[in-house]
Amino acid sequence: MATAKKRGKSWRVKVYDYTDTNGAKHYKSFTAETKREAEMMAAEYKAGKRKAQKLTLREAMQKYIKIKTPVLSPTTIDGYNNISRNHLQSIMDVYTTELTPALLQGAISAEAQKYSPKTVRNVNALLSAVLEMYAPDSKAKLQLPQPKKKDIVIPDTNEIKTMIAATEEDKELQLAIMLASMGPLRLSEVCALTKEDIHGKTIKISKAKVITSDGWKIKQPKTVKGNRTIEYPSYVIEAAQSVEGNSLISVSPHAIYKRYKHMLSRAGLPSYTFHALRHYGASLLMSQGFPIDYIMERGGWESRDVLEHIYTHTMDSVRTQLNDKLMKALEDLK
Repeated sequence: MATAKKRGKSWRVKVYDYTDTNGAKHYKSFTAETKREAEMMAAEYKAGKRKAQKLTLREAMQKYIKIKTPVLSPTTIDGYNNISRNHLQSIMDVYTTELTPALLQGAISAEAQKYSPKTVRNVNALLSAVLEMYAPDSKAKLQLPQPKKKDIVIPDTNEIKTMIAATEEDKELQLAIMLASMGPLRLSEVCALTKEDIHGKTIKISKAKVITSDGWKIKQPKTVKGNRTIEYPSYVIEAAQSVEGNSLISVSPHAIYKRYKHMLSRAGLPSYTFHALRHYGASLLMSQGFPIDYIMERGGWESRDVLEHIYTHTMDSVRTQLNDKLMKALEDLK
């Protein structure tokens, strides 16, 4: 029980209330004529607060998702709902006040046995946010699985040309490939474009088509930097302008992806992801010596992390070419 202190003719006691988003602790103050009365008031408040806040992790997570729904993207909310339904099931019905570090670590370790490090980190991010809001006293530094470094597999320019040639009978897929690889654009951005986004030789990127629990929806780009204007070759603009209807791509990203994978198989090309076209676009810009800030702006990247990974791959693939160029320059000094 909190201990009251004498303040003039009265007694005063402070009780911890909550910790705000800046980490500052806030307290509730109770004052009475007697020490016992002040301490009883504080005890009653703490008992009522514990009762009001006695939520299971499932209940707390659902409350968190509900209050965050108006300010987060539909994709993020769908991801949160998926975690609530399918992850951390061993502790979902445990009261947040009873979630010890051992229980939390055990649940995260169990997730690591079944899911990728990236998925586990997403689960932990939501778990931490929920506990910070509904159980601020629950402090646990959890050990997460180390992220796995993936090798980026990128088509070369000849393979991009082969893709474009192989889609002569599927102009919609051909346009999607050109927009993605020359942007570089994400598939979700490609499928959200309309003729209204075309302005002369440029195309404005300001939205994305994503899957939600209610079907395919148009939303804001993945990042703030995703809002950008990109200049394309005249033949790409002409192909976009010649599309029937307003939408440049009439089908969903999933439908385009299926046609893309089928085309790769028919053309005898490796099974590249569609996102590899975006990586190709960045790789091409890097190999041509464009500054990384320009590449980030054109591709809508906020972080250099992905670009640095692609840069390493690109430099491996063009190092011989660059070395030959350097040797020629040095030979000219003789």
